[in-house]
Amino acid sequence: MRYISMRGLVTLCVTAGSCACTERTPAVSRPHRPTMATRVAEASSTELSLVPGGEVVSSAQIRFDQGMELAKGIVRFRAWIPRDHWHPYQLAASDSTIILLGGFQSPDLMSISQSLARAHGSALSAMTLAEQLAVLADDNGGVNYIFPRRATAEWRSAWSAVAPPEWPGDTTIELPGGMQRVRLTILSQQTRSYAQDWVPTIYAFTFAPNRSLETWSRRSGTPIPARKLPTAPSAPSR
Repeated sequence: MRYISMRGLVTLCVTAGSCACTERTPAVSRPHRPTMATRVAEASSTELSLVPGGEVVSSAQIRFDQGMELAKGIVRFRAWIPRDHWHPYQLAASDSTIILLGGFQSPDLMSISQSLARAHGSALSAMTLAEQLAVLADDNGGVNYIFPRRATAEWRSAWSAVAPPEWPGDTTIELPGGMQRVRLTILSQQTRSYAQDWVPTIYAFTFAPNRSLETWSRRSGTPIPARKLPTAPSAPSR
């Protein structure tokens, strides 16, 4: 895993213009960009980490995508570093905060889940929210991914053949007090690597009745060679 300084993100955020199932990333209106730049700038004094080996990442190498609106007032951005084998970073921006997500050392799923819960409330099913959080936490940037439970028969069969022994299945469990525990698997592709392997990850989320996140955990399996799975998921996943 590699990490970059928040200062590097700030510079490009302020100056930049502007799969598998490749996620389509629709453009968002321009007002979101100044908001993101402002909030990231406020946090720019914090250095997240040095790249292994002490390499310094120049801000001129960082690019942002156009952003995708997760809910009203909440926009997810990806930061890309044009180097081989370097994963994307995900951030969410609102009028009041910047949230560091997949690719960063400690994805802040608690904060993003609170924002999504406020936006959607209990109208969003626990499983749907869990899928959204799994993508946002993805260390491969949530670019090419699939949930086996919603995949084609071809994908489910291929996954069953290569899944690690005793890999848990997806479940939703009702708990006392209206709480819910969701367990689900996501496969995400290492799009920045030469091999383009798929990484299976099992997530466990516990949600309060209002869909705010109480606890979460994850465990990743050994990357699966791309040749052992279909070339592309057949259904988009959000």
